[in-house]
Amino acid sequence: MKKKVYGIIGLLLVLAAVYLVGSVSRSISDFHDNKETLIRNSNGNYWEPVGANIQIAIDDLGNGGTVWLPPGTYVLTAYKTYLKSNIRLVGSGVGITVIKLGDGTAGYPLWAEFIENFTVSDLTVDGNRHNGCDGNGMVIRDCSNFIIENVHMTRAAASGLSVQRSQNGFISNYKADDTERWHGLTVGTSDGITVSDCIMWNTNGYGIDFSGVHDCTVNNILVYDSKMGIKVDDDEDARYTENSVFNNINLINLDSAGDGLKIQMNKNTNYNNIFVSGGWNGIKIWETCTDVSLSNFYVEGTIGQGLVLSGKNLNVNNGIVENTVAYGLCINSAENVTVSNVQIHSPNNDNPIINSNNVVISDCSITNGAIHGLSIKSSSDVIISGCRIQDNTADGITFWNEGMPCENLVLTDNIITGNGGRGIDIMALPSGTHDNFIVTNNNLLYNSGKDFNDDSSASNSIVTKNLVE
Repeated sequence: MKKKVYGIIGLLLVLAAVYLVGSVSRSISDFHDNKETLIRNSNGNYWEPVGANIQIAIDDLGNGGTVWLPPGTYVLTAYKTYLKSNIRLVGSGVGITVIKLGDGTAGYPLWAEFIENFTVSDLTVDGNRHNGCDGNGMVIRDCSNFIIENVHMTRAAASGLSVQRSQNGFISNYKADDTERWHGLTVGTSDGITVSDCIMWNTNGYGIDFSGVHDCTVNNILVYDSKMGIKVDDDEDARYTENSVFNNINLINLDSAGDGLKIQMNKNTNYNNIFVSGGWNGIKIWETCTDVSLSNFYVEGTIGQGLVLSGKNLNVNNGIVENTVAYGLCINSAENVTVSNVQIHSPNNDNPIINSNNVVISDCSITNGAIHGLSIKSSSDVIISGCRIQDNTADGITFWNEGMPCENLVLTDNIITGNGGRGIDIMALPSGTHDNFIVTNNNLLYNSGKDFNDDSSASNSIVTKNLVE
């Protein structure tokens, strides 16, 4: 009887040893190979280079360390590969180390939740959406102090990388392409996230979608050949994006139905060095925004409007908008807006100011438009000064003959010349009259119609010292 028991125990020990060698760790001598071909971690353990062993190598670290992945493609069939606090997952380079969902797998190649102090770098994640797979490339949720660096997310069925409810993250040299439903990068309800030197292309949503982020910095972004560019708005709980900075954004060859830069539900945000080519609207700041600045921008070739300004306390300066199919500049339902040193060239429509107050347009050039240079309707406390409004097909500046009367307008020190209609045309309203216009020190020359025309009998107006033919 004792011999039988000992035999069973011996068999169990042999089976356990085989399991440990095959699934948990092996030494270099077990493989008669070198460590550069094996998954290894900073505990000194090694595994065969297959997808399932990535999780095993992470779990083996306990309180933290590094997992190194050699060159190769690691096919995953598990629903998630879970990252842990204080670990680094390091590949051998983008396109060299590839973590790929197996055909028909619905899951997330990499998942981080309620952890901190982790890094993922130097690898590609392939969502394999063309072969029946579903999910994001990587999800970071309720995490802090993380780094995503030199990573490429491709072929995700949803978003490439989704960061939600997280703090103090750094995303650098990140690339994403070929997303089926959503965005190259999604960052929502998060604080202190830095995104820099990233490229998105062929995304079916936005290249990047920020929602409800605070104290974030975004630098050096390129989105091209995508449905839409970048969206910055609130999250699902109406948490505004606040106190964030966006620099050096390039949005190129966008789909005709998608916006370039969509800014909605923002407070105290700054956008600088923005380039948009193609798309529906180039840059659109919605009426839900307040204290937003936009500077050093170029928008061209949009199917819709080039630059749309709504909201409150907007400061826009040093930009070019040209060759737009619809409006070049549209200020609608805005309050306390300053536009300076902006060139609007060759819009296929006019440039309206509608239902707005406390608007200043200074030192701008508005030329070669298909209709009016500027058209103003139902607005008050508007100053237009130091502008060149030239060679537009219709009037230089026109006040519409519909809507509510305009009041407290100052047109001063402008050059309004060569327009196909009138220089300044103040049209009569069906009811009511415009009030308190000051038109002074303008050069009104060589317009096809009257240089200055007032059919409205605007009350309390001063028209003086203008140079006309």
